[in-house]
Amino acid sequence: MGNSQSRLSVCPFCTTELDFSSISIQNNNTFICGRCHGTIEKIQPRRTPLSRMPFISSPINDNIIKDTDAFTPIKYIHIGIFENGLKSLLSLQSSSNEEEKKNDENIIISDHYILDNFIKPYFRQNQHENIRLSTGNRFIIKNIEFKVISCYPQNGFITDSTVVNLNDSDDELLILKQRKIKQIHLLPTLSSLSVLHKIKKYHLNREELYQSYLKPYLRNNDNSLFITNTHCIQSDNINKRHLIQNEIFIHKNIEWKVIKSQPNDGFMD
Repeated sequence: MGNSQSRLSVCPFCTTELDFSSISIQNNNTFICGRCHGTIEKIQPRRTPLSRMPFISSPINDNIIKDTDAFTPIKYIHIGIFENGLKSLLSLQSSSNEEEKKNDENIIISDHYILDNFIKPYFRQNQHENIRLSTGNRFIIKNIEFKVISCYPQNGFITDSTVVNLNDSDDELLILKQRKIKQIHLLPTLSSLSVLHKIKKYHLNREELYQSYLKPYLRNNDNSLFITNTHCIQSDNINKRHLIQNEIFIHKNIEWKVIKSQPNDGFMD
């Protein structure tokens, strides 16, 4: 109260609510979304920001998937890479270039390298498979595992205009760890709770929310979230739930956000 100008807005990429007084600042008018790390202009928060990276320079043939009523192009997608696959890639590169590269310190695996050698070729080769992506999906390319951290809209298809972000808020490659989460703090969004309360015609208490809606999701695994064959991934990674700080997911029509995680990402134990 007393402030006629609201500081809340909505990220144009992942649609999460933003408070410009609390999110990361790049300069006086540019901010970083804490959920998807998209660049946002404070004065025009819904304007499409400068692309971190164009996904595909040549158009994909969208004719097949456009024939379906469910076609939705993804405008922006944030993807992380699991560390085990990255270590394997470094090992292979090091062994194949021993004379020129004496150790892994000389090998730079950048977001551009991953995009050009893994992400782009995969979706180009499988453009007719109607691969629909959504937040939380995991997929494997050349024995390297990836996870969709966020996307806007929340599900859809990769197109030639999709902007891909493979980095974290420090503009470094987002590497997901193979470790246990020790502590985690999650909260439901008010909007999803309001809808649920209207449907059920009563308000759920905290214990009901946890036991009936959150706990089953946390105790489950990510197996159903894979869009590719899981035969080359260790069973521990499939049979447990992976979460990362600021991740938003929907379970039983309730939207949850990972407010805080210690460590920043890992698997529920």
